[in-house]
Amino acid sequence: MFRHLFRWLIVGWATFVMAALILVFSRSTSENFLSPKEYTLGVGAGVLLILFGFRMMFEKTWRPIPEGILRPLAMLCIWCGLSMAWSPVPECALLDFSQVCQALLCCLIIGAVAGEENPFRPILMGAVIVALLATAMNFLEVRKWYFEVSIDPPRISYASNELVRLSVPELKDRLASGAVFVPFFPESISRPYKSGATLGNPNYLATLQAMLVFATLGLGLQSSSWFWNYAGLILFVGVVLTSCRAAFLGIVVGIAFLTWMAWRAGKLGSARKWGKPLLAVVAVGACFGVWQSPQNVFTRFRGLFSENFERNHRILAWKVATTEWKDPLSLCFGRGFGSFRFIFPFSKARSLSDQEKERWPRGTVRQLHNDWLQFGVETGLIGLFLVSLTGWKTFSSVQNSLYKSAENDNASTNLIGAALFAGLTAVLVESAFDFPFHRPAESVLFIMIVGAVWQEVRGNSEPKTILGTGMALLLALVALTGGALQIWATTRMVEADFLTRQAEFVFEQKDPKLLPLAEKFLVRANSLFPIPGKACLHLAFVRELQKRPREVDPLADSAWRTIEYSNGELGYSSVLFRKMHSAYFREKDWNKVISLASDGLWLTTGSDRSSFHYHRVNAYIEMGRWEEAKTAFLPSAVRQDEFTVRACLRLAARFAGQARWNDVVDVCTPMVNKGTKDIRLLDLYGLGLAETGDLSGADKWLRQGLSIASESSLVLKDLGYVTAKAGNASEAVGFLEKALSSEDLDPLDRSKVERLLAMLRISR
Repeated sequence: MFRHLFRWLIVGWATFVMAALILVFSRSTSENFLSPKEYTLGVGAGVLLILFGFRMMFEKTWRPIPEGILRPLAMLCIWCGLSMAWSPVPECALLDFSQVCQALLCCLIIGAVAGEENPFRPILMGAVIVALLATAMNFLEVRKWYFEVSIDPPRISYASNELVRLSVPELKDRLASGAVFVPFFPESISRPYKSGATLGNPNYLATLQAMLVFATLGLGLQSSSWFWNYAGLILFVGVVLTSCRAAFLGIVVGIAFLTWMAWRAGKLGSARKWGKPLLAVVAVGACFGVWQSPQNVFTRFRGLFSENFERNHRILAWKVATTEWKDPLSLCFGRGFGSFRFIFPFSKARSLSDQEKERWPRGTVRQLHNDWLQFGVETGLIGLFLVSLTGWKTFSSVQNSLYKSAENDNASTNLIGAALFAGLTAVLVESAFDFPFHRPAESVLFIMIVGAVWQEVRGNSEPKTILGTGMALLLALVALTGGALQIWATTRMVEADFLTRQAEFVFEQKDPKLLPLAEKFLVRANSLFPIPGKACLHLAFVRELQKRPREVDPLADSAWRTIEYSNGELGYSSVLFRKMHSAYFREKDWNKVISLASDGLWLTTGSDRSSFHYHRVNAYIEMGRWEEAKTAFLPSAVRQDEFTVRACLRLAARFAGQARWNDVVDVCTPMVNKGTKDIRLLDLYGLGLAETGDLSGADKWLRQGLSIASESSLVLKDLGYVTAKAGNASEAVGFLEKALSSEDLDPLDRSKVERLLAMLRISR
């Protein structure tokens, strides 16, 4: 009785966790898509440990995985655990390692309770059904078909046209008031990319679909049901719809691998059974892809290996990552498990020139889009050897069992195992261009399929191990304690993340009276769970607002060690910016500002560099070091963002106040050539040209400013001055009179305009 009860409890809970990893999301967490899935996996693994502990107490049996696989797997886990010792951030590495162990536990525990039936099969069926639902929602997102769901009264209404009319703030207000939409993220209606249902990225969904296409093929072979064939067709169409090149390539290789296995096993006759539905899946999916968007999957393959910054920066990221193998020691041992996201910004900074940093996209990356290379960077050649050995042992063992099954003419078992095995191969190929093993849902599902393959091919040939009472109770105690600790730690992470999100919401209100509330949330969040350092960094911001600058640096330094664990938006550059901002506005320490800004410019790329350029230029201006300010500004003039325009305006205005008109022209020229629309900048540029003798150029650019803002008193005043200087008195009078009629004309400028206008009227 207990054996059946615990087996179905474990299978039922694992199925629920698998569905939650695909569909669960929360608007109350810092990362709507990923954080809830990670938390679900943490709690799910804890509950599984507790269930397994109770089962061990009652049944005292264990069904281990084969020793040929267990030994290299154990060696791999031990090596990864050891490599945490030389990781730059061992506490974050431990958190990553615990998530890997959670995924492994899901497989080991379910496999250990196997009876006559394969416990993984209902989990795979549930995963396929949930993936079909996610695919349907993604189709709605791609077509931008949204529906609003009302609970009271119960009603579903088509909402796409209304969402198009709403601005982003209005939409956020609707969502905050409790509006429910299907699909769940109507914010993506204004974005050019496909959000991938609740997975946050179409590549996430494509990985699940690629694995489960082969699972549906295997389940269809086992049951001869038309449902699974159609499910496979829908999932393949879904892969094409996501435009994920890596998943598409993985499916192609998986199909080739499945064909090769069927030929090796002498079952090409049986292959006709699966060949027709498989060819139908491929043909219909390819036709749908061409009809949907000819510019998606097929043409995007051309840029897969491009080194163009604007088209594909993953190849360049791979090159940067390999610079960490700078000596034999790091080549063999790596930089430490889980270290990539922390060391990559520094690798990038060392590898790129200043011009390349301006061109490289902003931010950083948490994953390398090549799991094999990333694992090699983190654990070295030793880690790569151990993971390859584990994979080889698993593959060879499964293949031998498949061929043995074929000899016994068990075609159904042979082909369902082979189909699942081909799905694993597809993911391993995809992982050379993406990062499926760094996402909770994909990693758990992959390990589940590994367990399913092994259960399919070995059947019940492996005997169970009967444990003694003492050993069974010891394992039960370890499982119960570990499960309770896992749930406790995960709930603290959830609460800390929720409190940090609440503090960010308070900041958005921009009400100084609410600042103590935000401080309370952040102090509590930081005490609950200091990783990934967001709460600590936000607390540094609070201290700056409270005019307590001496407390900013220690808090920012605390965040530095773990901040890169979060998304690229909050990385090392955010820590440097917070310290620099405090030094600029609170401490007025210009040398410190320049030093921090220089560090930020060395570390950052793309538009992230603008704020550091801006503060460094302003610090030089405050110190009266004009030539250095000009030299510091010019490299940033390649962009037209807010920080760059503000820096240019301030520097040009200071030069104009000193009548250094050549410098004004030098500073404004690159901005004007980039097509700036800022009328103040165009006005300064026009004045600079006029004072350096280029009256025609001054007239051209001032008139362009007037075309942007025809009522601007500033441009009208200066255009009147330039046209008067060029000898066109009548036109100058018209511009000056129009400037005088403007109410926003500065009183000092008004008196100057009146004097010039009087002179022009006398001369006429």
